[in-house]
Amino acid sequence: LWFQIIIKVDLEREMQSDELSIKQFKHDMASPLAVFKTMIGTGSAFKESEKNVMNLALARMESIISSLESTEGQSTISPYKLISEVLLEKKTEFKSKDISYKLIFSTNSMNILCHIQPTEFKRVISNILNNSIAAISDKGFIKMKGVIHNNKLIITITDNGHGISANEVSKVLDLGFSSKDSTGLGLYHAKKTVSKWRGDLRINSIFNLGTKVSLTIPISPTIMALRA
Repeated sequence: LWFQIIIKVDLEREMQSDELSIKQFKHDMASPLAVFKTMIGTGSAFKESEKNVMNLALARMESIISSLESTEGQSTISPYKLISEVLLEKKTEFKSKDISYKLIFSTNSMNILCHIQPTEFKRVISNILNNSIAAISDKGFIKMKGVIHNNKLIITITDNGHGISANEVSKVLDLGFSSKDSTGLGLYHAKKTVSKWRGDLRINSIFNLGTKVSLTIPISPTIMALRA
């Protein structure tokens, strides 16, 4: 009897894991696919800059699909570079919205390297930006800042959207929670992923004023730092 119970529990866990992977896949694919829909919908010949954005979005889709087949290894890479690519994608995807985007990294933080998974990091940034964009109903701004503090890179993403009510702020990082019609995987995935890199993700929000998401990621030591 106990053996049968153990088998049943293991099967249920495996099924839940598969279902979660499928939901995550659908969630992550929605954004890059929307880029193509928007650009194709213009009905005009593609400019060189548009082709570059399409190639970036296509590469991200391929990376997402590949990540389902195998575990992506960590790389020592520039978060600023990855954020710039995702931001370019979002500007194209949501060009019909009146949103001002600002990417402000201090000079030293632009060149900082972190030991992260590139595709997963792009997912995290994409999910956070999607939430910010969705929270802005009319005209607004999204500001992304990067600074170094205590040998860690602190990235903040601030918007002036509708914000999150006080009783929901503590729930937004829970699996399945969503204040809108979505899977509720975005921020849960972001928190879980950043934790794998020994980092942290926090949210501060004021209803009808805006939201700030803060990511803290350890900086990878460089050869120069080791010589110091």
